[in-house]
Amino acid sequence: MDTVAEAISDLTYAFDALTRYFRGLSEAGLSHEVVEAATGRTARDILAHLIGWEDYVLDALPAMLTSIDIDLPPVDAEARDRQATDNRRGRPSTALLEEFEAKHRQILRLLQQASPQDLTVRRTRRGQIFTIKSYIVDILKEHLLEHSEQLKLWQANRKGRNLS
Repeated sequence: MDTVAEAISDLTYAFDALTRYFRGLSEAGLSHEVVEAATGRTARDILAHLIGWEDYVLDALPAMLTSIDIDLPPVDAEARDRQATDNRRGRPSTALLEEFEAKHRQILRLLQQASPQDLTVRRTRRGQIFTIKSYIVDILKEHLLEHSEQLKLWQANRKGRNLS
């Protein structure tokens, strides 16, 4: 059975793997170079996107920890991304990284309050069975690692083009 410490360790590992790619980039590198050619998103846009998803976790997780019978906030990925990006437009990337780190610490603090049973108790949403471990921890971990790999490849391409 997964423990709370393992869940926190998994999220910390994924967060650390991701944030190392943001650190050390200039404002121009974060804000002007396209990371996702298909969408035109920059590293800064991806950071805002991730903050938006941490906002969702911070909406959902407290409710999940207090009740088995809950109505989770709706997920409209495109609207959430737009709102997260729009809400952070004009703010320095360093402030966004600090916000991302602060929200991540909030999530870890909430998980520290959970018991192993809290992580694995089954809930149902729209006919789907889920747990805090499957819906919050595993999905967030995979999301962070996916963007970590994306930024790793982007930075390798930048180095190949001699960009700093």
